Amino acid sequence: MKQVFIQFKLIIIPVLFLVLTGSQVHAAETVSVQEFLEMEKDWKDLAKKKTKITIEGRISSISKTFFRFRKCKISFRSSRKNGFRTTSIKSRTVEVYGNLKKSLKARDKNSEEPEYYFEVKTLSAIPSDMKSFENKRLFLKKDNPDSWAKLGKWALNRASFYEDNDLMIAGEEVIYKSFIIEKKLIPDKQYKPLFALIQKMNDWPFETIAPSEEMIWFRHEAFRRWWNEVKANKLADVDPLKNEIRGQLKGCESVITPEEFKLKDSYEKNPVQVYNEAPPEKRPVLHRLFYIDILYEVIMSQKQAGGENGYEIASLLDKNIPEIKGVQGKLRGEELDLRKKRIQTFTRAEILDLAKKYKERNEIKNRTEVLKTWLKIRTGKELKEGPAGLLLIARDYQLLLNDQKTSYEILIQAYEMNPKSEEISQALKKLGYAFQKGRWIKASNVKPTEVSKIRAAMKSGEVIKGMTQDQVTKTLGKPGSISKAASVSKIDIVWVYGNRAENRLVIHFIKQRKNRKSSVKVYSISQLASE
Repeated sequence: MKQVFIQFKLIIIPVLFLVLTGSQVHAAETVSVQEFLEMEKDWKDLAKKKTKITIEGRISSISKTFFRFRKCKISFRSSRKNGFRTTSIKSRTVEVYGNLKKSLKARDKNSEEPEYYFEVKTLSAIPSDMKSFENKRLFLKKDNPDSWAKLGKWALNRASFYEDNDLMIAGEEVIYKSFIIEKKLIPDKQYKPLFALIQKMNDWPFETIAPSEEMIWFRHEAFRRWWNEVKANKLADVDPLKNEIRGQLKGCESVITPEEFKLKDSYEKNPVQVYNEAPPEKRPVLHRLFYIDILYEVIMSQKQAGGENGYEIASLLDKNIPEIKGVQGKLRGEELDLRKKRIQTFTRAEILDLAKKYKERNEIKNRTEVLKTWLKIRTGKELKEGPAGLLLIARDYQLLLNDQKTSYEILIQAYEMNPKSEEISQALKKLGYAFQKGRWIKASNVKPTEVSKIRAAMKSGEVIKGMTQDQVTKTLGKPGSISKAASVSKIDIVWVYGNRAENRLVIHFIKQRKNRKSSVKVYSISQLASE
């Protein structure tokens, strides 16, 4: 806040002495009209003893023989017959010397005359309150806040009594100035006195000025000092600081935009200056940047050596400081690198979790590498356990890496150790291998036999050469008609399916007479058109 002070021209008012008696004697201490009124309970005693008093104040009215002070109910009368020399009074502020007297008219109970009046021996014009204020202000020390506060309170007291707005403004300005001076005297690293000063300013009943802007600046600086102390103490007692910031710095918990986050670098270089120069609408952003700094330090302080809990720290950053990007990936990478070095002791669940995280980061090469390394280690261990262990490893090669070649090689090892294992045989078949002539070969390389052809035809509902009568019946059912023709060497048997109104299927069987054990098989298949 710009310091605005009312500038006054210093006018030295010559002190005018109106000598009403042969000599002038003043009391040891001058009292103001306000103080004199506060002494009213002592007036009776003062009048009785004829105690001499010096009073100063502002004149409300004056005549040749008497005058009145503003805010004072009694009259001040000249002790001389000639009265006052009113033409010499250049100022409305005067100082009088004399004593209280009992008013004769006040003895009448019906009289409105005050009980006392003041007999003036001397009257002197003195500088006005504003001029006295300016004169005193000239001699104030710039590094003494108490002297500024004292002058301000004097001015405010007079301003309040006389309802003087100009003097009220001037008094509050020097009070405000005393706070500014006091702030400069607080050591740079101390924050508690600064908070106390803010409270002191907040409690002062300013009426004409509002130093709220300065209190905002001071509060921010106090929090910065507090944060520096917390960091110096390795974040001890950081929670009270966080709680106070959340309560007093508006916007500190509100996420800011990437564009606003760009202010971070300039703010961190000189936070106090940047904050003090920022317009009010920008301060919530700076509050957030300040709070981000605190949260980041607190979260990162939980990071374990080597980055073992990198994923946990990264998640905390994502949750509490979404404005920060890039750091989380590095933290997660550090944890994965550390876990990668320990895979020789990993369980299947642990290696699967590691592989999953590499996949999420699209690090396929690392995923494949750790799976291969772990499976190789497991193969050596399971080899000692026998075929059952190798079967599990073979399945993992297939499931995790889609490595059919290595899976086949391990299954063959297992088969050679236990060729009677149906589970191993089924695993090889699922992998696409078939057992033929004492060895396992790819099923695609196995040549189909006549039996396999007939089975395939029956499955599809077709009849082919080489089928027996039983196989044809199982495929097409019983024929509509059967005919036979015998010769010396063979018997021809014809089965017809269908009726004359439709195309008919004719199946020709031949049975050789020379070989009685030979089965009757399909010799040919033909179609007959409908009639």
